[in-house]
Amino acid sequence: MKQDDIKPDLTTPQGRLEHFIKSEFQGNYTAFAKQLDISYNQLKLYTGKRGSVFGPKFLPKLKKLGLNTDWYITGEGSMLLNINDEFQKINLIQLEENMKILLQKMENLESQNTLKDKLIEALLDKLQGESISLPKNVSNVPHKTKT
Repeated sequence: MKQDDIKPDLTTPQGRLEHFIKSEFQGNYTAFAKQLDISYNQLKLYTGKRGSVFGPKFLPKLKKLGLNTDWYITGEGSMLLNINDEFQKINLIQLEENMKILLQKMENLESQNTLKDKLIEALLDKLQGESISLPKNVSNVPHKTKT
């Protein structure tokens, strides 16, 4: 029996990692190691019977490769991430961030609008108290025309 024919032990993280590499990288450990920016020899430390378990530093990298890290660590769930669920989570996070930004902008606009209203009111009060003539070249002041 060839080494490739031996099924990994899915009861351990090391075995689950081997299964993922065989399934998603056609058993190409070197290609998988390159995706993680580690050497083939470093990768071998995480596979096999006495292998270590990838820590927090590598879990996001494993996720980017489509590996469900919950499955990798615990064996629960499916091997591959459900991409739709991940995109929904990302979209919800982005939506929440956008909402916060929009709410802040609305508050700023409301504050500016309130200030503008107070300035207009103060100017109107001042205009009612004295006669002010506006320059003839003021182009953005609307003029009432008699019809």
